[in-house]
Amino acid sequence: MARKNKNNIDEISTIRDTIESIWIAIVLAFVLRAFMVEAFVIPTGSMAERLYGQHWQMDCTCCQWRFAFNFSKITSKEGQDYSRPAATCPNCGQDVTVKSAPRSGDRVLVPKFIYHFTDPKPWEVVVFKNPQNNNENYIKRLIGLPGQTIEIIHGDIFVGETPSAERRILRKPERVQKVMWQVVHNFDYPADAEQVADRKIGSAPPPPTWLDPTGKWTLNSEAESARKLGFNGSDSASVIALNAERDHFLPYYGYNTRAGGPLFDKDRDIISDLKLEVSFKPLDDKSTVSLMLSSFEHRFKAEVSTDGSVKLCHAITDDQGALGEWKVVDSYDVGRIKQGQVKRIALAHADFRVFIQVDGQTVASEAYEPADRDAYRKLCDYPDRLVRARNTALTDAEHDRFQDLIDQVPLELDKPAVAISGSEGKFDLLHISLMRDVYYTCPSVASGQYPGLEALYKHKDNLARNDDELAGRLRQTDNTTRRNGWAITGYPLSLKKNEVKPDLDEFFVLGDNSPNSLDGRSWIRVSPTLRPGYSLGTVPRYNMLGRAMFVYWPAGFNMPVINRLPLGPNVGQMRLVR
Repeated sequence: MARKNKNNIDEISTIRDTIESIWIAIVLAFVLRAFMVEAFVIPTGSMAERLYGQHWQMDCTCCQWRFAFNFSKITSKEGQDYSRPAATCPNCGQDVTVKSAPRSGDRVLVPKFIYHFTDPKPWEVVVFKNPQNNNENYIKRLIGLPGQTIEIIHGDIFVGETPSAERRILRKPERVQKVMWQVVHNFDYPADAEQVADRKIGSAPPPPTWLDPTGKWTLNSEAESARKLGFNGSDSASVIALNAERDHFLPYYGYNTRAGGPLFDKDRDIISDLKLEVSFKPLDDKSTVSLMLSSFEHRFKAEVSTDGSVKLCHAITDDQGALGEWKVVDSYDVGRIKQGQVKRIALAHADFRVFIQVDGQTVASEAYEPADRDAYRKLCDYPDRLVRARNTALTDAEHDRFQDLIDQVPLELDKPAVAISGSEGKFDLLHISLMRDVYYTCPSVASGQYPGLEALYKHKDNLARNDDELAGRLRQTDNTTRRNGWAITGYPLSLKKNEVKPDLDEFFVLGDNSPNSLDGRSWIRVSPTLRPGYSLGTVPRYNMLGRAMFVYWPAGFNMPVINRLPLGPNVGQMRLVR
C-alpha cells in the first residue's frame, strides 16, 4: 500500500512539473516576444528578390528557369475572388501560366533589442511600424540616417552629411551587393527556339545572343550546347558583342506582372550596373580572355591570361564617342592557369565601383565618382517631368532649372555595351551569365491633400517646423494629377537629427523591389498616432522595431501527397537576411 501511495505521489509530482514547465515556456515566449525576439511574416513583395510575400513558384516551360511571382487577388462586388496571374520569365521573357497553389510569405526573426545597443546602419533590412498606419509592420532596406540628405540619381543613392554638403555615392558592402544581383540572362538556361518564334508581338523580347563579326568564335545554336562559347584562337584580339534589346536593361522583375505597363521610365531607367560572369577553360598553354562592360562614357575591361595576370582597365569615350586610351587601374596575379583548368571570372560594375572576381574573391577594383555631379544629375532627370514643366506655373528658380534640362538632356539614355574578347590560344567559356543590380526608381505620387499632416504640424507642442516649411512640403509642383516623390532626382530629402530627443530622429527606407514598393519615396498619409513634427517619407526612430536577421521559415513547399497545399518550410532556403 505504501508503495502504491508513493507511485501516486510521483505521478502527481510529474504532472505538476510538466504543467509548470509548460507555463514557464509560455511566459518565456511572451517575454521573448515583448522584449527580445519576434517573428514576422513578410506581407508583400516589396523586398523581392531577397524576401517574398505570398507568391507563386513558377517554372518556365521555355528555358526551365525557376522564379517567384507575386500572388495578386482581385475581389468583385459580389465578393468573388479573381486571381490574374500574368507571369513573365525574367531569364527568357516567356509568358508562364500559373499551375500551382500560392505559397505563403517568408517568416523572419527580428531581435527587438538590437537598436538599443547599436545604431542602425545603411543597407540593413529593418522592421518598423508603417508611418501611414501604425497598426501595420513594414520591412524595408535602411538607406538614410538622421542628419543626412538623400537623393536617388539613376538608380543609385547619393548622400550628403548636411543639406548643403556635396552628396556622394552610397556604396553597398560586398556582402550586401552579393545578394542584390538578379538575372538578365543565364546562358545555362537557353530558351526553346520554337516557343520564342511563336511569341506575340508586344511580348517581352527574346533572350540576348552573341554576335561574332570575325568568325573566330564557335557560337552553338542548339539548345543543349548553347551554354558554351568556344574561342578558336587568333593572334589579334577578336571581340563578340552581346546582342540585347533595351528591355533587357530595364528594371523589370519576374516577381511583378508586366500587365498594365511598366512602373518606371523606359527612356531613363536603363541599368548599367551589371555583372558578367564566365568559367574560363584554356585549351592551349597561352590564352587571354577579356570581359567588357560600359556605363555612360566609361568603358571597363577585365583581362585574364593563362600566365596568371589579371588586369582591370578603364577607358573613357569623348563627346563624339571615340574611345580613349585603355589604362590599367589595378592588377593581380592568381598564379598560372593550366590547360584544362577552370577559373570562374566576373567583371562587375555597381555604385560607381568596378571590380574583378576570380573564384568568388575580389582581386582588383576601382572606385570613382561622377566627374560633374550637376551634369550627371541633369543627364539622368526625367523627360516626363520636363514636358510637364513647359505648361506649369513654376517659381523662377524651377523654371530656370527645367528649361535648362529641356534644352540639354537627351530624351533617351543609351543602353550599356557588353562584350567578350579573346586572343592568342584556344579556350572555352562555360556557365555564362549576365546579372544586374537593384535599381531604385523615381516615382511620382498621387495628388490631393496629405491626410493628417496639416493637423500634425499645427500641434501646439510642435516646435520643429514653421509655416514656410510646411507650405514647401505641401506645395503642388505641377498642375497635373501627380506630385514628385521624396528623395527623387532633383528633390533630395533631408532627415532630422534631434540631439535632445533622439526618438524623433528620422530614417529613410526603400524596398528592393523598387518599381513595386510602397516606401519612403511615396508616403503621403500620416498615422494619427505619430508625434508632432513628423516629416513625410521618413521613419521616426520611435517607430523602429528591429533588424531582420534570419529567415527561419522560408515560403513553404508543396507536400508530395497534398500537392496543392504548401505546408512545410523550404529548409534549404533558411538563411541570414542580407
